[in-house]
Amino acid sequence: MTSLPLESNSHELPLSLERQRQFEEIRTEISRRLVLREVSSSALEGSGCTCHAWDAIALPTESHYVPVFLSIIEQQEHVGSISPDTHILVETTTGNAGAAVAWLARKLGYEVIIFMPEDMPDARIEDVRKHLPETGCAELRLTPAKRYVEGMVEVFRQFLARHKKGYQGKKLAILNHSRRSESVEAIEDVISALLARNDSFTPFDTAIVALGNGTTASGIARALRKANSETRIIGVEPMEAPWIFVQKFGEAEFLERYGPIREDHNHQLLGSGGWGVKFPNFDLALIDDIIPLQQDAWQTKQRQLQGDGLAVGNTSAACLAVVDLLAKTSTAGTHFFTVMYDPITKY
Repeated sequence: MTSLPLESNSHELPLSLERQRQFEEIRTEISRRLVLREVSSSALEGSGCTCHAWDAIALPTESHYVPVFLSIIEQQEHVGSISPDTHILVETTTGNAGAAVAWLARKLGYEVIIFMPEDMPDARIEDVRKHLPETGCAELRLTPAKRYVEGMVEVFRQFLARHKKGYQGKKLAILNHSRRSESVEAIEDVISALLARNDSFTPFDTAIVALGNGTTASGIARALRKANSETRIIGVEPMEAPWIFVQKFGEAEFLERYGPIREDHNHQLLGSGGWGVKFPNFDLALIDDIIPLQQDAWQTKQRQLQGDGLAVGNTSAACLAVVDLLAKTSTAGTHFFTVMYDPITKY
């Protein structure tokens, strides 16, 4: 995704004491809500394996993106690139990133414009809307249905081309988290903090992560491998849109393992399977293997989790389904890591 670059001064600017306090309050709230919880299942118990999940649902807006955007905004303010008085934040989303940006914009006094496919679940659209600032420019622009990330990016680029000189008297601050190294670093810091708080745990042998724009998966992989260089990183994608699998292993390998790729690429593992869009922060070398998952597999797991009182969203259920799948053939004592990205109420 291309964007107009944020301006950057050559030196850091000190933030006011009040501004520092605002950022520190949000960091404290995030830190207080960092949770690593044990997840059980018959497959894990039967194989003698264990699993712990980063419960990102506990974070503000029930989204793992809050620490990512906090890091981006704070760093950009430090170098004098943006401020609430001069800039409007702009970002694209399939739901979770947009809610996080909207919430932070309200907290930090920014105006904001968010682009989102119009055929996302109503609950996700409403989730972004309810967190938007109450004053000033606070727009949620819905992009054409059935074109997912690719269509959203096209509309986003058209908007930027029309407003190169700004919008409503302010400059546009294109956050573009999928193209920023700060995004990967923020996730790496979060996972490192979780590991430090739970240093009595045995190291994680295998991590199961959803493959979207690569910032979360890459940050998790880096943090876990600092703690245990042998940790295997297994990606999860929708069978309908195995975009990262094709980039890493090729279409011929997919055909051999799973058969022909569907042409429409429509799926419900939101935040992953962004067919046709390449993300520069996706370090494919960090991923050991990728498991494309059929819809009925993760839906079955999701229903089971609901019965156990764990109402996680589609992508989280897919990751936990793969944990069960791998546990059945893993050595007893294998310790799995995964993420509960969001709740089922966002679907």
